[in-house]
Amino acid sequence: MGEKLETWKITVLIGAIIFLISGFIPLVSFSLFDFTSSSNILNVYDTVIQSGPFFTTSTATAIIGLWLTAIFYPLTVILGFLSITMRKLTIVAGVLGLLCWIGLLIALNELHLTQNTGIGVYLGIIGAIILLVSYFIKPRAMATPAPPATPLPPPQ
Repeated sequence: MGEKLETWKITVLIGAIIFLISGFIPLVSFSLFDFTSSSNILNVYDTVIQSGPFFTTSTATAIIGLWLTAIFYPLTVILGFLSITMRKLTIVAGVLGLLCWIGLLIALNELHLTQNTGIGVYLGIIGAIILLVSYFIKPRAMATPAPPATPLPPPQ
């Protein structure tokens, strides 16, 4: 008979999937008259690669925030899915996920783009919180087999 998936594992799976999807929906959206543009996690990698060693001190904080996002996003996705088998990794995945999106929010704040924050950032924060909280969901107690019944003594 198949083993039932525990509640905390289902919660971890949901959090990891939400976090994974959040990177591919708009993280930043711009609109000017009829022109609309949005950026996802792939654009963050492009920006980090193009920044190279040449950035000013005014954008240094933004670049650091983008680096946090670029590094912590894949780590969180990997640890999120690994934490289905190792419960304690959910805390690490949740914290790294929160740091990932906090880094992007710092970068957007430095670039004065916080009003353009897309739904992907908020969805990623929700996924990271679900990962973090899933550690505290009580695992189901394993059923232990009953000890063998001892025969009753014969009546006297």
